[in-house]
Amino acid sequence: MTGRKIQRKRFKRLDSLGFSEISRIYIEECQNVRELCGKIFDRLPDGRRVGASIFYDWLDSRGHRKDWGETIAFRRQLLVESIREIALNPQDEDFDWRMFQMQARINQIARLQRPERPQNDPDQ
Repeated sequence: MTGRKIQRKRFKRLDSLGFSEISRIYIEECQNVRELCGKIFDRLPDGRRVGASIFYDWLDSRGHRKDWGETIAFRRQLLVESIREIALNPQDEDFDWRMFQMQARINQIARLQRPERPQNDPDQ
């Protein structure tokens, strides 16, 4: 397969997942972008993993580079909050990190999607 065909195939894979799903996979399941690419793409015929440059090319071509920066910042924020949670509750050995991450993510999304209330709303 030529380079262009491979690139088109990988771009189609990324497009089919969509930016939101890719961000979710990165935040919940991966330590870095190379690991993300390893989860998204099949290995090369010689068994090597696909590099991250194709992913960054896709981000740039679809206009998601700024959004990706926000995804990375959000993931870092989750990690900081997780560390704080450990510091506050060191005896809690059964703490469910995946649930904590999902709750933090849901709260973040809810805050972003909450409609603005008028200033003189009596229900505030």
